[in-house]
Amino acid sequence: MPISSKSSASSPMCSQIPSKRGLAPSRATICVPWRTSLYPIKNTYTVISANPNLRLVGNFATSVQTQFGPHPGLGFLPTITPSFLQVAEYGGRFVLRDGYHRAIGLLARGINHVPAFTRTFGTMQELMPASGLFGQEVWLGDRPPTLPDYLDDSVAATVSMPATQKLIVISAVETMVSG
Repeated sequence: MPISSKSSASSPMCSQIPSKRGLAPSRATICVPWRTSLYPIKNTYTVISANPNLRLVGNFATSVQTQFGPHPGLGFLPTITPSFLQVAEYGGRFVLRDGYHRAIGLLARGINHVPAFTRTFGTMQELMPASGLFGQEVWLGDRPPTLPDYLDDSVAATVSMPATQKLIVISAVETMVSG
């Protein structure tokens, strides 16, 4: 049986986006949910999030004080890495490369101008669009989808897609070696 925990609204995985008017009292907190579970019998931790930016960004070794004295403590540092609006220029077109959900959320709140990172790509191999998105023939076609299209029921459709989650498994293995 795993022992689980969940991030909360006061956790560092939460960020704030100002409302359309930009007033501090009306800020909306947007949280990135993640869960951790410990499987004590298997010495395994799992960290899972719907956010694909979940990453291991480091490790550590430290001394941990226990009732039996100091012991070495070893661990890893999972976190949600920053995701920014990224716009790619390719073949004379500007394509949103990262930040789709954020861009749609901002548009839905009436925010039409935001800073973004931009970069020009010379080849399709450099651009490498994310899998599961529209194919090249769609976004380089005569009428590629634009962000407002996602909020327009006359051109957008609601579809069911399987949810994906990012999973990190950290496991300690005890074994005997000779030598």
